[in-house]
Amino acid sequence: MPTLRELPAELAAALQLVRAVELAAGNTAQYNRAVQATAVLLLAASDAGWSTLELASGVGIDRKAVQARFGRARRVSAATPAGLNVPAPPPRQPVPLRKQSVESRDWLYTGEARRLAGGINRETLAQWRRGGRLPATRRPSRNVYLYLRCDLERVMAAPSYKNHGVDRATVRAWIAEASVPGSS
Repeated sequence: MPTLRELPAELAAALQLVRAVELAAGNTAQYNRAVQATAVLLLAASDAGWSTLELASGVGIDRKAVQARFGRARRVSAATPAGLNVPAPPPRQPVPLRKQSVESRDWLYTGEARRLAGGINRETLAQWRRGGRLPATRRPSRNVYLYLRCDLERVMAAPSYKNHGVDRATVRAWIAEASVPGSS
């Protein structure tokens, strides 16, 4: 998940204020006007460069509701209202993959994947990759493979029988267990 930048105090206060006006609306017409005001402010912030997730956390609604409000604001007016000046967000500073902690990221280098898999041999990891058991992506600049943590965990959790896969009795037991009515 990308890191969320903090909204400027003025923008956060304005978003919270228009949301409070929405919630305090006494009738449908007032509510619709308040939602339209929120939508215009959200669209202006989006046009300035703020992400949907950042705006959703500032308003206190979910991402899909913010996207719906974008559409609502665009239907009414394509132009940002005069006098509405939303500050641009600070630039994102990407953190190189190697500088992130291994626990916090999804993509793993070969050595990290080997350690996570219990110190398996480098060639075993390569066989899994070539055999299609463990999908990997290759960095275009070098001959370096990256593995998804969830794929590695899936392969490690799969039972094996004499290093050749799963025995038939286990598969039959799984099928029987899954097809019993009333079991969960």
